[in-house]
Amino acid sequence: MKRLLVVIAIISMVWGSTLAWAQLPHFNPNDVLRASDLNAIVSRINAIGGSSGPPATISVNCSAGGTIGAALQQAAPGDIIQIAGTCNENVLIIKDGITLDGQGTTIINSPTPTQPTILVDGAQRVTLQGLTAQSGERGIVIRRTAAAILVNVTATGNAKEGIQVSGNATALFQGAITSHSNGDDGIFVFDGGNAVFDGAKVQLFSNGDAGLNFNANGHGLLQNSSTFDIHDNTNDGMRAHTAAGIQVQDTTITLNHNGARGLNLFRSTAIEFLRTTMTVTNNTMDGIGVFSGASLLLQDATAPINVSSNGDRGVEVSLNATLLLRNSTLTVTNNTSNDGIGVFDSSSFLIQNAPAPITVSGNGDRGVEVANTSSFIMQNSRLNTTSNTGDGIGVFQNSRFSIESGSIVFSASNTVGVNVGDASSIGVFSGNTLTVQSNRSDGLLLNRASSAQLAGTTTSTNNGGIGINVVNTSTASLPGTTHIQANTSFGIQVNRVCGLLVTGTLDVLSNGNSGVIADDGAAIRFSDATIVIDGNTNNGIAVLRNSSAHLAPFAATLTLQIRNNTTQGILVQEHSSVRVGTGTVITNNGDDGLQARRSSEIVALGISVTGNGGNGLDIDESSADISTSTLTGNTGTDVNATFGSRLTLNGNTIGTIFCDLLVLSRGSTLCRPG
Repeated sequence: MKRLLVVIAIISMVWGSTLAWAQLPHFNPNDVLRASDLNAIVSRINAIGGSSGPPATISVNCSAGGTIGAALQQAAPGDIIQIAGTCNENVLIIKDGITLDGQGTTIINSPTPTQPTILVDGAQRVTLQGLTAQSGERGIVIRRTAAAILVNVTATGNAKEGIQVSGNATALFQGAITSHSNGDDGIFVFDGGNAVFDGAKVQLFSNGDAGLNFNANGHGLLQNSSTFDIHDNTNDGMRAHTAAGIQVQDTTITLNHNGARGLNLFRSTAIEFLRTTMTVTNNTMDGIGVFSGASLLLQDATAPINVSSNGDRGVEVSLNATLLLRNSTLTVTNNTSNDGIGVFDSSSFLIQNAPAPITVSGNGDRGVEVANTSSFIMQNSRLNTTSNTGDGIGVFQNSRFSIESGSIVFSASNTVGVNVGDASSIGVFSGNTLTVQSNRSDGLLLNRASSAQLAGTTTSTNNGGIGINVVNTSTASLPGTTHIQANTSFGIQVNRVCGLLVTGTLDVLSNGNSGVIADDGAAIRFSDATIVIDGNTNNGIAVLRNSSAHLAPFAATLTLQIRNNTTQGILVQEHSSVRVGTGTVITNNGDDGLQARRSSEIVALGISVTGNGGNGLDIDESSADISTSTLTGNTGTDVNATFGSRLTLNGNTIGTIFCDLLVLSRGSTLCRPG
């Protein structure tokens, strides 16, 4: 592929292209330029070079009975055939150096609908300008190593393609190029054909298949302020497949109202868009599709790439495909029935150095979905995914979403802000930010053996469900700064054999239920962290049903404040256990500071439990081992033990103590039945 694009580049330089050598694509690092390729390039340049003698002008007036065929028989290389009127004939050009000049008004009708209206068969240095080719099997065909320039031409009303370039032929398009109302593609480039659009103004519309189609090692170079208006075609607007290769630079492309996808790439095809303005809207299926080993580079876009109001996904990358968005901004909005962006089946989507936020909003399902061993990576960029019908971001089936290198992700007003499931993962690296806000359900959901590594700054606020919800054997690690506030339900839930590790800074404030809950075999650990759990409507921390919480420093220090929660500071129930270590303050909660029920256990060392609205420590049919701690000034009893509990107190400062007759008391302070 690289060799063919080098050929195109050199040919276009001969024709006035400004392509820079350093910007040639490198699709295959193992592909090399051989001596035979250099010989081919030299031969092609010699073929394109002009004739030595002055050209003759042959005039043909088809309205007066003249024919282009007769003029071609007498023409010599370099001659110009100047045509007037409407010509009813099939034109075959096999001589080099011929120019057909229709003077902007000539129409060539094919009387034989099974033959091309104009066929350039192996001829070099051919120019077609100022004419319309219609009513043939194909309008204009450039084939079998031919080389032609097309300037201000129209192809319309042909049974198949309007313009075809094939068989290692090369066509240079300049001026106004229009291909419309043909039975198949507007322009079709295949079988090693090469198409160069240099400053062309291209309109491709109302064709029976694609507007612009590259296939089977067809190659294209779209450059030098070319513009493409591709709309209302029956199938895709622009399609490239089966090892096609295209570079688009300094070009404006509009792909609107096509019957399938706006841009469709598949089967090991590669396209680079450089310094391009692109609009992809109102297509029946996806706006942009990249499939089956294809790759798409969108780099240095001159305006935000607009992909909106398409009938399926805005952008889909699937089946080992890749999309790289670099130094460009993308807007994906109001795609009606599916995701804004979908990445599936071992594919990848990488965003680097976006100069403005990527906006994914108002789509019919998720804003971004990544599934089936795929990846979505943000580097030094910002993503805003808002007001989508489904989740803001969904990551499923062994896939990965990674926020790296100074990136910011903001997900608001969706169903779930970020939904991670089926052994998938999300990573927020240090120095990066994830904000999930005002979503209709959970802010961040980890489900079915999934994981989160939140080393940057994570904020989950004002969501309609849980701030961070970790369920079904999933795990979350919070070594960064995490702020969770004003969610309708729990601040953090860890449920059904899940794990939570906090080693950074965590605020859990003013949530509609417990601040942190571990339930059904879950485990949480706070270590070397600074944590505030304040003002939650239910418990500060609840540990339920065979769960455990280890709230103690591992190597350095833990600062843990559990305060102003509506009920207990820490609740432990149903065969669960809590270890609370030095640096923990439990104060001003509406009910007990520490409560254990139904065969549960509390072990505390060096903590402070003061000013709570119930008891300081309240255990029933459970056990507590409290050492070197302070339990004073609570509204109820500072230590209350009942119904067969086991209580061990050593070296504490305790205000009031109550035990019933069934309590087993040990330690330096014994609890006498009151």
